[in-house]
Amino acid sequence: MCENENNNDNNHESIAEPLSIQPTLSSPVEVDIEQQTAEPVQVQTEGQENIFEKEVAKINTGIENLSVKLFSEIREIHKVCQNFIAGSLRDAEAELDKYHEIDRGRAFDDVLSSIAGIYIDHEDLPGSIEDENLRKRVNYILLDILQVLEAYGVKIQKSNEGDDRNLRLTKVIEYVETDNPELNGKIAS
Repeated sequence: MCENENNNDNNHESIAEPLSIQPTLSSPVEVDIEQQTAEPVQVQTEGQENIFEKEVAKINTGIENLSVKLFSEIREIHKVCQNFIAGSLRDAEAELDKYHEIDRGRAFDDVLSSIAGIYIDHEDLPGSIEDENLRKRVNYILLDILQVLEAYGVKIQKSNEGDDRNLRLTKVIEYVETDNPELNGKIAS
């Protein structure tokens, strides 16, 4: 046996030669254009027209329903976007106001008010201390607090009993009832 025959038997493969296709020449087909553009004859029955009209009506109804849903969804998206933008604008305005307060030097107003309150509450404290060294230390601390307040433009406003209350510079701590109407709006100790 030949070697190729053994391989064919063992592998069960067949070797085939490729087919060659020869092109054939044919004459071009001539077509009459006028014949193709002629209108086709349409034959419709009454039942087909009703089915067609029903299908068109279904399509129109579907389009109307989709357009209503689409417009309502667009309206909702518009509302959400407006609310988001309005919220972002409010946040930006609040942050801008904070920067304006910092620019005007009002960022530390609350802290300075608290420090001024401490100073006012303890201003007379050195007079009640018997130890000389401790009195000097407390006095220096109060002077340092006063320097800090003055450095930031805080002025100590002192009022005497019976003076008219300055609404712009003073804050009411407590109201005292009186029968004398002339004492209304006056400073009391």
